[in-house]
Amino acid sequence: MSRLTVEALIEDLTPAERERAERVESVLPALHVAAAEADRTATFPQSHVHLLGDAGLLGLVVPTRFGGLGGGLRDLVGATYAMGTVCPSTSLGPVQPFGLRRIIIGQRGRVGTPRRRASA
Repeated sequence: MSRLTVEALIEDLTPAERERAERVESVLPALHVAAAEADRTATFPQSHVHLLGDAGLLGLVVPTRFGGLGGGLRDLVGATYAMGTVCPSTSLGPVQPFGLRRIIIGQRGRVGTPRRRASA
């Protein structure tokens, strides 16, 4: 079994998470191709939205009963990390609708070491 990009961040993938991570891994080469142009022109590569949609990744954390892949926060974090290794612009796309910034800010004082929580 080959090591997936996400395993640099999350080592103990469940079989279902591994399957979803393999789907993410399958689009990384195509994301990488357009990344330099996106950086050069400071634009978001719209073609990546279609690529992610075709791979089913726009439904990564949508429950399976609604047609999604049924992933969770670990899947979202892993996908964002993996995509960020090849195209930072695209990696930001999936987290925007989830208000991840609000989630992280809302967790101030609840996560991290005691010292970290005290300074939040």
